[in-house]
Amino acid sequence: MRRLLVGLAVVATATSGCAEPAVLPVAGDDTSRAALPLSAVDAVTPPAAEPSDLTGLQAVLDEVAAAFLAADPERIRPHLHDPGSAFGRRWLDRAANLREVPLSHYALELDDSLPDLATASVREAYGGDAVVVYVREEHALRDFDSSGPATEDLFLTAVRTDGAWRFAGDRDAEPLGLVSVDHLWDHGPVVVSGEGPIIALHHPDTPSVDAVLAEARAALQQVIERWPLPWSERVPVIIPRDEEELAELLHVTFDLSSFVAFAISTPVGELGEFELTGARIVVNPPRFLNRSSETRQLILAHELLHVATRPSSGPFVPAWVEEGIAQRLGEQRSTTGLGLLQGLIGRGGFDDRLPDDSQFTTGGRDRIFLSYQTAFAFIDWLVSTYSDEQVAEFYRALGRGAVGEPGTEAWHVDRAAREVFGMGVLELRGAWRDALDG
Repeated sequence: MRRLLVGLAVVATATSGCAEPAVLPVAGDDTSRAALPLSAVDAVTPPAAEPSDLTGLQAVLDEVAAAFLAADPERIRPHLHDPGSAFGRRWLDRAANLREVPLSHYALELDDSLPDLATASVREAYGGDAVVVYVREEHALRDFDSSGPATEDLFLTAVRTDGAWRFAGDRDAEPLGLVSVDHLWDHGPVVVSGEGPIIALHHPDTPSVDAVLAEARAALQQVIERWPLPWSERVPVIIPRDEEELAELLHVTFDLSSFVAFAISTPVGELGEFELTGARIVVNPPRFLNRSSETRQLILAHELLHVATRPSSGPFVPAWVEEGIAQRLGEQRSTTGLGLLQGLIGRGGFDDRLPDDSQFTTGGRDRIFLSYQTAFAFIDWLVSTYSDEQVAEFYRALGRGAVGEPGTEAWHVDRAAREVFGMGVLELRGAWRDALDG
């Protein structure tokens, strides 16, 4: 799916006398909630000699989008294949649940970069002229999405009967690993609390909202002081009802019980046009709300620092840069301490390598903690040796790397380091290692 998850941090909590990680994820586990091998389902219908005739479908999408923007269920009803079906009721409820959401923009755009995805069973189930099409959903929250709307993926089943297109579902592409986005308003009425640069989107019965808003405002002021590059300095915080609802919003397959909060954005464009829009912070209620106010503020500062970097980011920013900066400039400390790293150095087992992206989410507690400690220690050394402003410039230089340019991630990291620090990453690592040994 399109959504990018960033913001992986580690918070150690005492449970039955031992420390267990509560991890906030970073870039990119976007696996589907229902991804099955094609052998488990009927194969995709081979493309016909002529593509499906979708004449008039975009006009219907425009009408549906206008109805969602107006939060008017009755304007949706004529465009539903079966208003009484589970999908029909869900879309009618979605429109009603949007009444208090401050949308300034909502659009549904047919995208022909994918063919008709309807399988034989889909055509048989709906009869007539049924297609499964890829649709880009755009939404913007008033005063919060100045850089561009959040752009998500929908895979909609449309059935043409009596010459008119009507929508019948949004899950018929799931067996192919293609999952339609879910929002908070797909799971019940949504209200907005707060004003100014921090608001919370939540269900009416959500506890502790005022406390979370106060903590987020305090964390925001810290991040404004610590991150020198321009950003919006505004962000919505989304508070789901529970962990089950969070799983529906994120559509991930890893165990959410170890995760506390997420910073999410949507990548828009490609090659030289890469942008991250629709920045949001999403918390995991049972894992986040049971912590002290001080710890929650620390977590929010970490996530807000990730949001602050989004305007300067790019496709070649590795996790050690993201997480090291979020810890050093957001939290101003290593949440897990430095014991594992120091022990490794003391045993002569440290080779100054920086961790791969996968090592921030896999390999067990100690491997994950060591990744954070290593990333923090290297960025901390860069800040101490140069300055936080130069480290931010390094991030910006790295973010300028575009997908269409030649070079691997490692090449772009080295290029950015030479631009800002005057030496490549290997030389920097060697100097850092010398400082650690000293």
